[in-house]
Amino acid sequence: MEVKISSRSFKMGLILGCILMSLQSCKTDAKNTEAAADNSEKEVDADQALINKYNAYVAVWNKVTPEIERTHSFYVNMFDLETGLPKKKQEVYYIPVYDRTNVILDLKNMLAQKPEMPMLDKIGGSLVESYEELNGPLKELTDYYKLKAYLDDDFAKAKQLHPLVLKNLNSFIELSNGMIPHIREMDEAFRQKELNDLKEKGLHIRYAHALLLDSMKKHLETLSGIGYENYGEVDLKRYDEALKQVVENYGVFKKRASKNEDLRKEFKGAHLLSMFQRAVDNYIKTARDFRDTATDENKYNALMQSVRRQGGNTIIGQGSHESIYKAYDKVITESNYMN
Repeated sequence: MEVKISSRSFKMGLILGCILMSLQSCKTDAKNTEAAADNSEKEVDADQALINKYNAYVAVWNKVTPEIERTHSFYVNMFDLETGLPKKKQEVYYIPVYDRTNVILDLKNMLAQKPEMPMLDKIGGSLVESYEELNGPLKELTDYYKLKAYLDDDFAKAKQLHPLVLKNLNSFIELSNGMIPHIREMDEAFRQKELNDLKEKGLHIRYAHALLLDSMKKHLETLSGIGYENYGEVDLKRYDEALKQVVENYGVFKKRASKNEDLRKEFKGAHLLSMFQRAVDNYIKTARDFRDTATDENKYNALMQSVRRQGGNTIIGQGSHESIYKAYDKVITESNYMN
């Protein structure tokens, strides 16, 4: 059985406090009375609990799922899906394995906590179970091939572990893909609330900052369904228009952020502005490099040769769609530092 892998174009940045920011002013205004202050504190705690749980799901999608997908890609390309035996004899049988147990444990700990997210929590429980059932056999199989133990038992252990490994690779990816409609809905609700709150409170730099990040996400959506093999299917008109919006929003942000006094009022990490801007600069450059690769046959062929030499989608080559995702991740990291 071959499982469908979702596009990695839907990326989310971990929310560190977009809702809390709007509640802090309520807390300050209410400090004249003990009862009002207590209510405000509870409101903040409830919103923080919601954000923490949401972020646990986001972390799985952004950090664990891409690595499971990469392992799956290697596995199905190298081994026969019926028997679990290598498709061809070779000196080294390499299966990339990543230990993300800490991310899975974070989600597992959040599942029983409030607020309840019925649809997501149901998927989340199965997702944790799938990862735990996969982790042991996959590590055992990786060590088996690393030590070349198949020379001693004629692949008997590989045939034994194969059903468990393949079943749970497929299961994890399918469950992870099932989270996306629910997380996307929450992501949009968080984003809209943040924009509305920022606008109402006259936090003009933060508002421009939020619009910039939102336009980057929309730009990434133009790469939905795109992998190394189908760059020719990118809607370049839509891609260019989305990138143009990113550049325009970036210009507005830079102009507003140049007011140092306001910047320090709105961002705790205002001194890290240059790092954030450097990350955005790199995102725009990387996006343009990808366009060049997608439209230049020589550059595309050179990239594909590098990818094939590495055995599949295993590198983040310059000018690749994966390099844009990496650049976006860096933007989100620097953005969170500023917050």
